[in-house]
Amino acid sequence: MSDLEAIVKNLIKVGVVESFNEANATARVIFEDINIKSYDLPIIVKQSQNNKDYWMPDIGESVLCLFLPTGIESGFILGSYYNKKDRPPVTDQNKRTVKFKDGTVLEYDRKTHKLTADVKGDIDIKATGNINVNANGAITINSS
Repeated sequence: MSDLEAIVKNLIKVGVVESFNEANATARVIFEDINIKSYDLPIIVKQSQNNKDYWMPDIGESVLCLFLPTGIESGFILGSYYNKKDRPPVTDQNKRTVKFKDGTVLEYDRKTHKLTADVKGDIDIKATGNINVNANGAITINSS
């Protein structure tokens, strides 16, 4: 195997999250196939400058990592992926869904133009300005 082939072979790796640092948005990954643990790797997010996006993978979650040619000490966690054990919460290309461990689900269906929030706890809404509710249909409030 040439040096170039060896470098390319080690650029992308699949591993399992062993620990994370919430404050630094980094995690350590175990690569079981080669029995090596990574350094703290930054986790790729959608935005980080003016608009901020934050997520942390769970311990034991499978992740895809990309490494710089300098080696396993310089890389990034690109994200997690579905597999035979961890299945998608929905299988509809028109839905954008976030399902949390506690059962809370946030979902938008672009086909029906419906936003659904099934929250297993309280909801806090804060605004520095007015809160406007405009509905062309009925508004139903059920309280217990």
